[in-house]
Amino acid sequence: MRTLAPSELIDLCDVGDASSPVTRAMLLLEAATEVDDAGLVRDWSLGQVNAGLLRLRTLVFGRRLEVLADCPQCAAICESELDCLAMADAAPKTATGPLKLAFGGTEIAYRLPTAADLLAVTAQAPSDPTAQALLRRIVLDGGTDAESAELAGALAEAVTTADPLAQIELALTCPDCTARWTEPLHVVDLFWAELRNLTERLTFDVARLAQAFGWREADILGMSARRRQRYLELLSP
Repeated sequence: MRTLAPSELIDLCDVGDASSPVTRAMLLLEAATEVDDAGLVRDWSLGQVNAGLLRLRTLVFGRRLEVLADCPQCAAICESELDCLAMADAAPKTATGPLKLAFGGTEIAYRLPTAADLLAVTAQAPSDPTAQALLRRIVLDGGTDAESAELAGALAEAVTTADPLAQIELALTCPDCTARWTEPLHVVDLFWAELRNLTERLTFDVARLAQAFGWREADILGMSARRRQRYLELLSP
């Protein structure tokens, strides 16, 4: 995996702004993945996708990520610092399948949901619930009742165990009232918000430098961040 240049980040944000979170994840990971492997990204499990995003986020912004959450009991703002690289590296190497689940005295064959599954589900009619649609895609035993609520719960638990980064839950404690709760961590949403802030700052810097010196956008974005800053410091506030 490689980092992405400022011009690439701006282009990706322009393309992905109106897209779903999973489409944004694919845009980022396919751009940052080696050419020979880019076509395989959509076959990654959801946990592998989150791990890839955490590694890419480390390359772009560094491994430390600060997250804020409101305490559900006293509304205090709780701050936590996460190590993106440690989270990604701690994820087990997952195989998408086939896997086996003991259920109702039989073994159910299933595989882990992939990015391709989520893309397909989000493209379907809104009347088809995402969780149920995913279930129908990953159960490999055609004779199994894929609509069973009991099977859905058992399968969700099995997927979480096999692919723990697929749905990340942070265990939080309020520093004021000591309340404890869990909060979901949506990696792509946080990463995308950071990228949007970055691209807005870059666009503003490009506009200032282009107006002052007549340089092209490509030349400005091709500079190192420190070099751009030195030229910006020459301009009046």
